[in-house]
Amino acid sequence: TELESLKILCSGRIAHPFKFDFPLKLKKLSLSKFRLPWDCILEVGRLPNLEVLKLLSRAFEGKVWDMKEGQFPKLNFLKLDTLNLAQWNATSDDFPNLQHLVLRNCRQLEEVPSGLGDVPTLEIIEVQLCRQSAEESVRRIEEEQHMMGNDDLKVLINRSEWDF
Repeated sequence: TELESLKILCSGRIAHPFKFDFPLKLKKLSLSKFRLPWDCILEVGRLPNLEVLKLLSRAFEGKVWDMKEGQFPKLNFLKLDTLNLAQWNATSDDFPNLQHLVLRNCRQLEEVPSGLGDVPTLEIIEVQLCRQSAEESVRRIEEEQHMMGNDDLKVLINRSEWDF
C-alpha cells in the first residue's frame, strides 16, 4: 500500500477483460508490452496521486484513445513511446497539471490534440520519430500559444531520416 514507483514489462499474453489494481499512493508508473485495448487505461487514469506515466512498447494497442473525464488529476509527465496509436482525443481538462509531454516513435499518430496547448502548466512537448502531421500539429500548438502571449511553452522536434 506504500508503493510509489512501479515498472512492469509484460512478457506474456494478457487476457481481456483485464483490470489493473494498483496501490493508490502510486506516483510513477511505467508499463510495457501489455497490448491491452485503450479502454483498460481507465484504472490507471483513476490513480489519484499518479504524477509520471510512461506507456512504452505497445503497452496499449488500438488506433484510437478517447480520454474520459476525471482521469489523471495530478499527472505532470506523460511519455508515449512505440504505440500504434493513430488518433488521440483529449482536451486540456484531461491533463490539468501536465508539464511535460514526450511522444516517441508513435509513427501512426496523425496529430497531437490541439486542446493540450490550453493546459496552463504545460512547459514542454518533445516529439521524436513521429509522422510529419503530428509534428505540424505540435508546431500549431506552439504558434497558438505564442500568439496568446505564452512564450514559456517549448517544443522540441527531432526529425528522423525517414519521411512519414
